Amino acid sequence: MKARTALFLYTELAGYMVNCMNTLAEEKGIEVHVVAYPINAEAPFQFDFHPQLTIHNRNEHEEGSLTELIALLKPNWIYCSGWADKAYLKAIKAHSHIPSALAFDNQWEGSAKQKVLSLAARFIFPRQFNFAFVPGERQVSFAKKLGFKKEQIKTGVYCCDVDLFKSYQSDNKSRALLWVGRYIPQKGAELLWNTFLELNAEMDNKWTLHCAGTGADFDQRVQDESIIHHGFVQPENLKTIIQKSACFVLPSHFEPWGVVVHEMAAAGLPIIISSAVGAGDVFVDDNKNGIVFTSEDRLELKNALRKIMSKSPEELHKMGEKSSKMAEKIVPKSWADTVESMMYL
Repeated sequence: MKARTALFLYTELAGYMVNCMNTLAEEKGIEVHVVAYPINAEAPFQFDFHPQLTIHNRNEHEEGSLTELIALLKPNWIYCSGWADKAYLKAIKAHSHIPSALAFDNQWEGSAKQKVLSLAARFIFPRQFNFAFVPGERQVSFAKKLGFKKEQIKTGVYCCDVDLFKSYQSDNKSRALLWVGRYIPQKGAELLWNTFLELNAEMDNKWTLHCAGTGADFDQRVQDESIIHHGFVQPENLKTIIQKSACFVLPSHFEPWGVVVHEMAAAGLPIIISSAVGAGDVFVDDNKNGIVFTSEDRLELKNALRKIMSKSPEELHKMGEKSSKMAEKIVPKSWADTVESMMYL
């Protein structure tokens, strides 16, 4: 009997998604095939793939060969990462009898572009795809605008390696903040650096800010003895940095989801995020395990930092314990269960 097969038509792989795919293969015995673009130089992740997971280079496939690959594999289910790759959409359309899911993390913002897309897509996507697979409620709103019915929408498309980050548990005793991300304007790092330096100068007990990542603006980073730039760090090497941190901060101006919030919650860190971060809806309970401030509001960010930096290690640890519990809302096993549920119509 042929093993069940799942085909992922993807963009650029990330460690959290590879872990979920590996779980799908290991826990469900499903053969996994992934078409993906080469790894981004700004995020050179190193992956370990399950023996039942096969990678196909997107650059070696055109629309015709993608259609042929689907015919050859005869998958039980197809995942499509967004709608930007027209060859993916056409290949799935050519095999409309196979259950499929359109995955995306866009939040509904009501822009003119989104309104035009929703008007056209509502007559196409729900017919071409059986499901919309999205991270959370902000994306559910968009999926409905695209014409998907409630029963067609599945949440939890993004899930971190919960067990890995739980093994990184912080004791929340160090006077150190942590930021992880790409050095690009949308991540709000410059706002964080300048606000942190201003507040730190006013406090008797000095803190440090650890920053992990790289990107186009890395050379323009704010440099100070209290800000430590680590560059790109593989997830498994974040352990030491996380364990020396007392709180995670993500002040993004634009962040449709933010898997890193899930990761840091699993690691037991209190979390400060901007209102733009979608993952905060699931993993941050305001004033319980973290603080949500209005995106781009420097005063609100400063007040949030001051509140956290004024707490005792015991208070921060209690917040971190709440974060760990909230991280259990989505785990790789539940992700695999959701994928399996979409294989049968």
